[in-house]
Amino acid sequence: MNCTVCDQQGTNSIGGIMLCRMHAAEVREEIDRLRADGKPVDAARIALALRKELDREYLLRGIPDDLWQKVKLHAAMHRTTVRELIISALKEIILKS
Repeated sequence: MNCTVCDQQGTNSIGGIMLCRMHAAEVREEIDRLRADGKPVDAARIALALRKELDREYLLRGIPDDLWQKVKLHAAMHRTTVRELIISALKEIILKS
């Protein structure tokens, strides 16, 4: 089954919905936050909110061809998508700052 959020291969089931590793972690974080605040938890609602957020598209133009080829190769070698690779890299940069 595919991830409810991104339609990639889902490997985790939370609250009756299938999620990929990345989105399972995000849903778990939100569940933990809601529980800590004493609020009700609905994994499907959280996943659908993430999906809605993903439906926005962003264009990034002018990436040098040699860099883009390396990005695609790196993603393939690590069995991930370019999207997941870019999001992971952005998160790492933001967390370090």
